[in-house]
Order: sequence, then structure tokens, then C-alpha cells
Amino acid sequence: PPILMVTEDTPPLLAWLLPLLIMAVAAAGLTWSVKGELDIVVPAQGTLVPSGKVKVIQAPEQRVVRRILVAEGQRVSAGDELVEFDTTDAAADRDRTAKELAAARLRAARLRAGLDGAGTFEPPSDADRAAVADESRLFAADRDRIAGEVASLRQEHGRLLAAADTITASIDKLEAVLPLIRQRVEARRQLVERQIVSTTEFLTLQQELVTAEADLRIQRANLREAEASAATAAERIGQAERVHRMEQAAALVETETRAASLAEDLTKAGQRLRALSLRAPEDGTVHELALHTAGGVVQAAQAMMKLVPVGAVLEVEAKVLNRDVGFLEVGQPVQIKLDTFAFTKYGALPGRVAAISSDAVVDERLGAVYRVRVELERQTMPVDGRLVTLAPGLTATVDVRTGTRRVIDYLLMPILKHTGEAMRER
Repeated sequence: PPILMVTEDTPPLLAWLLPLLIMAVAAAGLTWSVKGELDIVVPAQGTLVPSGKVKVIQAPEQRVVRRILVAEGQRVSAGDELVEFDTTDAAADRDRTAKELAAARLRAARLRAGLDGAGTFEPPSDADRAAVADESRLFAADRDRIAGEVASLRQEHGRLLAAADTITASIDKLEAVLPLIRQRVEARRQLVERQIVSTTEFLTLQQELVTAEADLRIQRANLREAEASAATAAERIGQAERVHRMEQAAALVETETRAASLAEDLTKAGQRLRALSLRAPEDGTVHELALHTAGGVVQAAQAMMKLVPVGAVLEVEAKVLNRDVGFLEVGQPVQIKLDTFAFTKYGALPGRVAAISSDAVVDERLGAVYRVRVELERQTMPVDGRLVTLAPGLTATVDVRTGTRRVIDYLLMPILKHTGEAMRER
């Protein structure tokens, strides 16, 4: 019968082999889930940046941009001009200061020559001819003025000396005549006493003696006055010369002080003008150029571009979320997947965590994040059989390997989480 045939027939091989195969696969899967491990990865977004040697080129002061002489990614050499500013006012300040300094030095040369009593003065070799002519006229006028003043004083002194000589001659005459008059008076007195001559003649002669003696006293007083006046005139000559020298010396000190101050101002003006000529401090590549239009105004200390030095080592600056940063440590291995080169085709770059910021910063899109610096093991990327040198600014996804987890733990985590949160009240 059919039932007996089914009972007595041998089952097909697949009928009993399939359950065994399913059980074997299930056992292998269970064993793999218990023994197998998966990497725990913290993902983050980052950008390739040079490591700590980027030069930020800033505006020295508020200026109008006349010309932009470089472009994004352009290679420049040390000393190359990057941006040309409108320096009209700064150049005018420097030229005005230089002109004032030249005038001060020229005046100092004139005053120094006058102080030394020279007949002429030697102007600086670079002095302006018109200014030299003006200072020469001032030098001659000043020299003639003091010479005329001293000559007038000397003339007055000579007149007073001549007057003193005249008075001295009058005194000498009176001193010579007085003894004779006294003798005549004495002789006439004797004649009057003997009544040989009249008293009137005696009195007339006596009056002549008194007048001569009074004239002698007056002349001696006049001589003392004339000698004092002559001495005063001589002192005035010396005083005039001293006053002139003091005025010259004071003016020279003031002029030299001003010249020194102007020299410092000229140095500062030159430095300011050179600072307005924005040049590359070293060989490098222009990066993050913020200027694009000539005629615009930049503010003081405004960052206009960055200069990446030649040979600068690139690293990744990544932003790690606040919830993930606690699992990161310096030295952990990292896989860097460049957005420019498809990871599935070109692979990833190896690296390691080099530094983790101590404070969080607020990102407008991600919220609180920590900056993590990742070192690259190489600076090139193999692309279609050639090595491409990495450039600053490339974006990347950074996967930091923080540990491992068993597959079964990963599979059971939703169940354990749900169980831990169930059957609870607030």
C-alpha cells in the first residue's frame, strides 16, 4: 500500500541534510557573534590645515586697496608684494618730514658756523639749493647785525676814551697852572700887606685861584665819570658778544633737538610706508584669500590671507561632538577619508590623534564641539597610479578607533536598553 511504501522508502539526502546545514550555520553564527569583534569608531568632520606655521597676513592699518597682486593658491617667494595699498598720505607725511629734517640740519649748520665765528658756513651736501641760498642770506644778515652792533659799541667806547683823554689833558693843565696862580696870590698878598697894590687886584687874583681849583675838582669828577662810562661801554661790547653766542648756542641746541626728533619721525614714517607695502615674509602658497576687489577698504589687523610655507606638514583639524570626546585619547589610530577622493575607490589615509582641546567651542551647526588635531602618516594620496600631494582646505571624514565590541553585544544592545528602561515609573 502507499503508506507502507512511504514508510519503507529511504528519505532523500536533502531532506535530512538541510536541517543539519541550518543548524551548523546557526551554530557558526552564534559562535561568531560571541567570539567576533567590531571596531568602535567615533566619526568627525575635519579639514586639512598646515601644522602651526601658517602666516596670517593682516592689514597694518585702515587702508584702501589699490591692487591685489596674488590669487588663491598662487606660489609666492619671500619679498614678493602681495597687496598694493593707496599710500598717498603716508608718502606725503614722509616727504614732509624729510623736508623739515633737511631744513633743520641746514639751520643747525648755519648756527654752528655762526657760533664758531666762521665767515661762511658749509651746508649739507644733499641740501636744497634754494634753502641754502635763504640760509646763506640769514647767515650774512646775522653776521652783519652783530658786527654792526659791536662796531657801534666800540665807537661809543672810543668816544668815551677820547673824552676821558681830553679831561685828563684839562686836569694836567690845571694842575700845572694852579701852583703859579698860588704863587701870584701869595706875592700879591704881601704887596697888599705893604699897601703897595690895591686890595681889589688881590681879590681878583684870589678869585681866579678859587675858580681854577673848582675847575680841577670838576674835571677830576668828569674824568671818573668818563672812565666809568668807558668801562661800561667795554663791558657792553663783551656782553653783546656773549649774548649773541648764548642766543646762537640756545638756537643750535633747539634746532639739533628738533632735527633728532624729526630723524626719528622720518624713520617711523619710512617704516610705516614699508609696512604698507605688504610682502610675503617667506616662500609659500596663498591660502584663504579674503580680498577680491580693488578699491575696497580694509580695517587695521584684518586678516587678508594666509601664507602656507613651502614644505609645511598638513594635519586634520576635526570637530568632535561633546558626547563622543570622552572616548578619545591621544595616540588612538585614525582613518581619514578625503571627500575629494572616493573612499570606496581610493581608500583612506592612516593617522593618529595628536591633541585634544581642553575647552569646547560652539559650532553654529553642530553645537558644542571639541577641536581634535590628527597627524597624517603621509602627505600624498595614491590616485590612479600616481601620488597626489595633499593641499590645505581639503575636507575629510575622520574615523577614530576607540575600541572594540563583541557582535552579540551589539545585537543585544537594543534589547538590553529596552529591558533596562521598561517597567519603571517616574
